[in-house]
Amino acid sequence: MHAEHLKQFIPPDFELDKYQTQNMNLFDWAYNLSVRSGLYFDAYDEDIREFTTQNLIQGASPRDDSQFGLRTDDVVSVVREITCYQVLAMGDELDEKMQAKALYSELSNQIISERHNLGELSKFITEIDGYYDFLVPEPAWLEIDMACSDKEIKSAFDAWLKAKRAENESKKTTAKRREYKLNEFSEATLRRWHNARVLAYLDLEAWNYLQGNKVTSKQYGEILFPEYQHERDNTSYINDTVKPLVKLLTCGDLHQRMRKIYIDSNRQK
Repeated sequence: MHAEHLKQFIPPDFELDKYQTQNMNLFDWAYNLSVRSGLYFDAYDEDIREFTTQNLIQGASPRDDSQFGLRTDDVVSVVREITCYQVLAMGDELDEKMQAKALYSELSNQIISERHNLGELSKFITEIDGYYDFLVPEPAWLEIDMACSDKEIKSAFDAWLKAKRAENESKKTTAKRREYKLNEFSEATLRRWHNARVLAYLDLEAWNYLQGNKVTSKQYGEILFPEYQHERDNTSYINDTVKPLVKLLTCGDLHQRMRKIYIDSNRQK
């Protein structure tokens, strides 16, 4: 039972027991974080309200594949082979964006020796704005000669990756993207997110934003960690641990990375 002065900051459907995140896998974390990041994505208030209402009723929940019509093997992972369907789907997407089929048809009618200028068709896939898989906006498609040795392939890939990382790093200096530093997703990492009650904090934050309430770190600490009231400084814990984690974990790029790593790790089992 919370103190009377806190009740105005607590949603009717809010219960800490709904946030049993200790056994959630990385994919579930990615889903639960993505549906709670509206405030950090500059989403419309009506969308934030819709998701927050549902989140408060459900609490933490595993991703519902049937709801999205997706399977984990439909999502681009860190590395995967490209199917014929994916090639044709990309062809349709490129045709819609840049009339690629007409350009290709025009070039294919030319003598090979005269095809010096490919124009728009010389662009790499990563340079095209948008992609048919909404979970992964900028994948890189590479051709690998499997007749080469492992050493030759790894050497060539390392050189490509180094150059691509350098190119992307220079773009980040002008792009307005939140930087994140998270090198691994270990069990200890997920346990830290659970202990910080990140999902409960996000739901409280969103609901109070919609209500127009200004909630202090002290009040968040009293609501989220009542059992530690006399054992630690909850205000400092909110400021030093919970809020930095929330800022880190509401990055869309990070959610995509979490999905991919989870899928790849399960494919390797």
